[in-house]
Amino acid sequence: MSELQNLTYVGSALVLMWLAKKIFDWRTASVFQADHEVEEKSNLAIGIQRAGLYLALPLALYSLITGPSSGDFLNDLFWFGVYGIVLMLLLIGASFVNDQLIVTRIDNAAALRSGNVAVGLIEAGSLIATGLIAQGSFSGAGGGLLSSLVFFALGQLALIAFVWGYQTIMRYDLIDEIRKGNSAAGLMLSGLMVAFGIVLSKSVAGDFSGWATGLFDFGYAAIKGLIVLTVLTLVIDRFFLPNTDFKTEIKRDQNAAAFTMTASIKIALALIIVAALV
Repeated sequence: MSELQNLTYVGSALVLMWLAKKIFDWRTASVFQADHEVEEKSNLAIGIQRAGLYLALPLALYSLITGPSSGDFLNDLFWFGVYGIVLMLLLIGASFVNDQLIVTRIDNAAALRSGNVAVGLIEAGSLIATGLIAQGSFSGAGGGLLSSLVFFALGQLALIAFVWGYQTIMRYDLIDEIRKGNSAAGLMLSGLMVAFGIVLSKSVAGDFSGWATGLFDFGYAAIKGLIVLTVLTLVIDRFFLPNTDFKTEIKRDQNAAAFTMTASIKIALALIIVAALV
């Protein structure tokens, strides 16, 4: 492609990001004005949430830009626009579902308005994980839109199930800590969602070779990646936080520094896992 054609894709992606911003603004308009909160009140929680949105959509669009070309630039650009709008709407719809099913018992919009950074981190992590899943499900050849939508939905369900399962095995109420504005809890769960989103992106990626094969490959890769990620996370957390435990660092100390570090380790582990195992 020529430089002008490349710039056209960049401009189209920016338009989609702007549309996503406007839709998010509309969703929360009855509770707060995002631009005012960020520009005038320096609301970090909303800034983090929007940062997640602006990272997530390009991640989702990546597979469209790098995918095979038909040889006709205008045709490619048309379908980029069509699929880009589909991905944008999927991302926004999934964020609404995740708000209801992942961070339960919390009015997210009100929490963001009040400056709850933990909720901002959770929303950002959820958006980025969803963007990664969308990137994988819309990559590869064959199957068309239906298979992409099915594997996107499966990836989202797996993400929600993973978060539910993780909260169940915790020895404390993680959602209650997030509701209280505990940034350490938000960092931990957000990092886990992004890490698992990386694993799921690889699990749903690739050429479509039939429903039976595709579903089996997805389930096998997702379960294998989840098990390896969980085991390695538990082992490595002991090496990097050798003199304490999660409950102490989250509930008593609210140690955001520790969980900034461990979140990056989980994301790094996920990248290694998908490169080597999934």
